[in-house]
Amino acid sequence: MAQYFTDFSDQTASTFPSGWTGRITQTTDWEIISAPSPHGKAIASTTGSSTRKAITWDTVGTSTDFEVYYEFGSDTGITLGDRRIALRLDTSKNTSSATAHLYAVGYRHPDNYAGKYVNGSFTEISTASESPNPGFTNEAEVYACRVRINGSAIKVRVWDKSGSEPGTWDLETTDTSIAGAGAVGLFSFDNSTSTYVSAFGVGTGGDSAPTATVEDSSATPPGLQNLGRQFTTISAHRLGGVLQ
Repeated sequence: MAQYFTDFSDQTASTFPSGWTGRITQTTDWEIISAPSPHGKAIASTTGSSTRKAITWDTVGTSTDFEVYYEFGSDTGITLGDRRIALRLDTSKNTSSATAHLYAVGYRHPDNYAGKYVNGSFTEISTASESPNPGFTNEAEVYACRVRINGSAIKVRVWDKSGSEPGTWDLETTDTSIAGAGAVGLFSFDNSTSTYVSAFGVGTGGDSAPTATVEDSSATPPGLQNLGRQFTTISAHRLGGVLQ
C-alpha cells in the first residue's frame, strides 16, 4: 500500500516528463507545458493525432489495485477531450499499437468512459454521461476525475473542482480481460495540448489516491527533535495522523 502525488512543479517546461516512460507507438509524444492559471505546469500529448499513446509513472511501479486522482483543464474548450488513465498497462506488451494491452479509463468528452486494449484489439466497456459536462468556457476552470480499479471492478467519477467531490460514482462496471499487474499513467488518442493534466495522484493496495502532496511521515516534525532525549521510542508512522 502506498500513495504518490505530483503537480509537475518539479518538471521542466517544454521537455519530456522526467521519471515517466512513453509507451506504445508515441514514446516521446508527451511534454510538460506551462498551462494557464490556476493550473501551473501540466502534462499534455503534443503530436500524433488518432494514434494510441500512453505514458507511465516510473515511481509507482506495477500493481493490480489502483486508485487514481487527476485534475485537468483546457485553454480553448474541448471538442475531443481525451484524458484517460492507463491502468494495468503490461510493460512487456505495449511496444506497438498492435500489442497495446491496458485499461483506458476516465474522462473522454463528453462521457465518463471505460475501454480496454487486449493484445492490440480495442473494446469499449462502458460509458456514462457527465452532467454538468466539462465544456471549459474559460481557462480558470478545473475539473477532477477519480478512477478506481480493484479486481474486476472499475469505477469513475468527475466533478468541478469549485465544488465538493461527490460521494457516489458516475460509472461502475466490471471486466476481467486484463488481470495481471501493470503500470499506471496517462492514455490519449488525440494530440491537443489545449487539454492537459495538472495534478496526478495514485493510491495502491487499497489506499486512496491523494489530492495533494503526501507528507513524509518518517520525518520528525518541528518541535519534536529533542523528544528523543526523553523517550526511547517514537512511532513516526503516525506523526501528524499520516500513515506510512
